[in-house]
Amino acid sequence: MKLSRVVPAVLMFAAVMILALPVMAADDPCIPFEKAPEYIGKKVCVKGTLVRVSMLKSGTMFLNFCQDYRNCPFTVVIFRSDAPDIGDLRALQGKEIRVEGKVRDYKGQAEIVMRDRKQLLVDFNRVPLPAEFDATRDDAVRRGAMPRQDRRGRAW
Repeated sequence: MKLSRVVPAVLMFAAVMILALPVMAADDPCIPFEKAPEYIGKKVCVKGTLVRVSMLKSGTMFLNFCQDYRNCPFTVVIFRSDAPDIGDLRALQGKEIRVEGKVRDYKGQAEIVMRDRKQLLVDFNRVPLPAEFDATRDDAVRRGAMPRQDRRGRAW
């Protein structure tokens, strides 16, 4: 085989691979939180910057990706019974997180119910839990482990 034929073929292959690298790198399996409503009923990975972690009197926690949760297309819900296993996620505020799960519709808003820490895909394995944090106790909020606040982050 002539070298004059091999060199152009190798150069063409190299050029195609170099041009394809950005496309391959952009092949992220997680969808942006804004697109979550398009995936109702499907198990997906949703990504976004966590704006606020809020907790209701009942102990239910919400991971909000927008300043105003009412106008946000997506949220993550953590029920009181699952909170001790998941931990205090306030340290993740302002960071990009990824959550895996089945997207469901709740009153017109897409959400994933987080029941297990494994659904949270972050760069570190364990988010620290305050020593006295116990979401199963009624006084967990009053003891300072998590300030009482509504879904908008306003303290009560």
